[in-house]
Amino acid sequence: MYPPSVGGGGTGLSTAQVETLVDAGVADHVGESDPHTQYLLESVDFTVTPVASNQTTTDNSTGATATLSFAVTTGRTHLIEIYALVSTGASTNGARFSIQETGGATSSHCHLMATYTTSSSSETSSASGASSWTAGGTMPTVSGGGSNTATLCKITVLYVCTASGTATLWFRPESAGGTMTVYATSTGSVRARAS
Repeated sequence: MYPPSVGGGGTGLSTAQVETLVDAGVADHVGESDPHTQYLLESVDFTVTPVASNQTTTDNSTGATATLSFAVTTGRTHLIEIYALVSTGASTNGARFSIQETGGATSSHCHLMATYTTSSSSETSSASGASSWTAGGTMPTVSGGGSNTATLCKITVLYVCTASGTATLWFRPESAGGTMTVYATSTGSVRARAS
């Protein structure tokens, strides 16, 4: 039982109303004392299924799917990190990447950045918009080197989804007549949070 000043003792509130207010205050306090609580309740983390077998293309205009795909959900901002083992047919022929939308997926923002180290320096290129391609750069590893000597590329994507569907990483060589391979075990992870 509550003292006279609470729950009917001159406040005009019933015991049930006071209990509801106390419960709400406790919930607010928990959210304020641990700011991560709200983020954890709203975020979803998952990994991208690794590439099952080596994927090669010589198409430098349309490219090919790397089979690294993920579901995107309306109203969520997705932070995607993809780790792709790649090589090109010549060290002067760079790698290019794109995010392609299928299954009705649309976005208000799709920004990607590919980073990898070459034999002489680091390469970083970016693209804005789904279906846009990163610029090519010099690759240190030529085809036939195998996954053990392939170059590790990190592709970071910020994707704000406006209609649910699927987003997939695509790849292509920089120039005509080139070859590019994405090796098995390339994978990634996704963090999605309400926008």
